[in-house]
Order: sequence, then structure tokens, then C-alpha cells
Amino acid sequence: MSRRSAADRRLGALLAAFAIGLALVATRLIFIQTVEAGRFDRLARKQRMRTIDLAPQRGVIVDREGEALAMSEDVLTVCATPYFVNSPGQVAARLSPLLRIKRAELLRRLTRPSGFSYIARKVPMPIARKIRAMDIPGLEFAPDTLRRYPNGRLASQVIGFVGTDNKGLAGLELYYEKILGGRPGQLVTEQDPTGRPIPGSTIKQSDPVNGEDLQLTLDRHIQYQAEVELERAVREWGAAGGTAVVMNPVNGELLAL
Repeated sequence: MSRRSAADRRLGALLAAFAIGLALVATRLIFIQTVEAGRFDRLARKQRMRTIDLAPQRGVIVDREGEALAMSEDVLTVCATPYFVNSPGQVAARLSPLLRIKRAELLRRLTRPSGFSYIARKVPMPIARKIRAMDIPGLEFAPDTLRRYPNGRLASQVIGFVGTDNKGLAGLELYYEKILGGRPGQLVTEQDPTGRPIPGSTIKQSDPVNGEDLQLTLDRHIQYQAEVELERAVREWGAAGGTAVVMNPVNGELLAL
């Protein structure tokens, strides 16, 4: 057997192996671009898309005279893109006394290995404005609302309360959630691999629908007096608790509960 024929066979085998490899790569490429195209498209969109919920304004609960018993005030939620926060230790030290959050906890939130991190929820506007004025790279401010009860604990057992997400958890806040809560909006944008929003990439935006107000038959003055008298009676008689109901005998409206 000549050296030339042996070399030809080796070259032929190498070319055949190369051709098989190319065929396998081409087959896999065709498979990815056809059969698995939908799956990879969904994965890419999941990595690229960022959905931001836009909170609606929760409805006000008022007494029979229109005085607010429960209302919402505008606040800001402080968020961060950790990749863009320079000197997170110094930033944590500056934010800690304003947010009343321990420096170590803020540092953990500022260095989280992700493109998004909550720093503080529902920050009052005066404090949020001070933080915004610091112009710290990587920090973002999302509009939010905080539920407030102007009369403190007055009628709290009737009104109830809401959670961090502004959804009713007890009392009338829960019972009339569909009326008071409204419907949140949504903003869908694209982001780069580091979590930075891509300018002009808004895909979809739906505005929130604010909740409706709720007027009760309760009278806050009568409610206050009823609570005072009930508390006095409970102390005087050493009772475990008590209930008081004040009604309008003509139409059955509840004036205090």
C-alpha cells in the first residue's frame, strides 16, 4: 500500500467526519429554529421583559357626614438596580438613618445579585424627596400608596385594615375589597442583561382603575361616645369584653357599632 493511498484514506475519513459533524450541527440548528423555536422565544422574552404593577388609588371610607375614616396617601417605594449602585457600603450608611433600617440589611439589599431589589416599601414623601435629592446612581422610585386612619383606632373593629399590598385583610376593608380596591395597571418594558430598562421599549401599558369611595351610616361622634361608654362599663363591671350597637329606630341605620 503506497503512502499516497493511505494519506488519501485518512483525508477522506477526516472529511467524512467533518461532513457528519456539520450535518449534526445543521440538524440541531434546524431543530432549534423550528421545533424548539417557541420555547427559546419564551425563554428570551422572560429574560428580557420586565413587568411593573401600577397600583390604583384605594377608595376612601367616610362616615355619614363625609368625614374620612380610612384614606390613602401617596408615598414612594425605593428600589434599586444593584449592578449600578456605586460604593453600596457608603450608600447603606447614608440611607440607614433616613429609612430606619439597619445598615447591614440595606447593604444586603443593595448587593443582591439581581437586576432588581426592593430597598424600602411605602416611604413617606418628605423622606423619599430627601433620598431622591441625593441623586444616587442605581436607585429608582416607584409610586405607591399608604393606607391611613385619621381617627386612629376609632371604629377599627368595623373598618378593618389592609396589608402591605393595599388589599383588605379584615372588616369592611376586606368585605368591600372589590369596590375599594380598584384594578391595578401594568407596564411591560424590555431590559438589558444587567436589568437596566431599554429606553423607548415600552411594550404595553394599562392604566390602573382607582377604587370607589364607600360611605357608611356610622357617625364618628356617636361611635366615639359609644366606645368611651362601653370601655367604662367593661372596666366598672370587670367584664371580659362588650358590644354596643346604636341604631336609628326609624330606618335601622347603624350609627355606632
